[in-house]
Amino acid sequence: PDNIITDIMKSYISKISDIHKKGLILDGFPRTFQQALDLDIILKENNIKIKKVFNILVSDDELLRRITIRSKEFDRSDDNLETIKYRLKIYNEKTTPILNFYKERNILSIISGLGSIEEISSKLIKELN
Repeated sequence: PDNIITDIMKSYISKISDIHKKGLILDGFPRTFQQALDLDIILKENNIKIKKVFNILVSDDELLRRITIRSKEFDRSDDNLETIKYRLKIYNEKTTPILNFYKERNILSIISGLGSIEEISSKLIKELN
């Protein structure tokens, strides 16, 4: 539930508020519109401003391919086709709508997730600078 993850993030961010001066990366949060609203409050309370929000864009087919490989390499039982499709459905229903929230604030950057880890990292760093 949103309130549980939001409480965890609030506690975490308040503990590291001195460190955030160089920057802070939140990977996979927020995932819902309510979490995005709550994050705004948490950041305001800690005098932190969002500079960039990244959406690393990868097609569902490519995600399925990558997760299938990960499943085989790391023996992950939760990476089966049914679970993956369900997670993509939830992402499209709950997470995709918050992209407009950040786009309207002119802080959303869409980055292609195709390429090597190094290539994608380079794109992210370029956008941050």
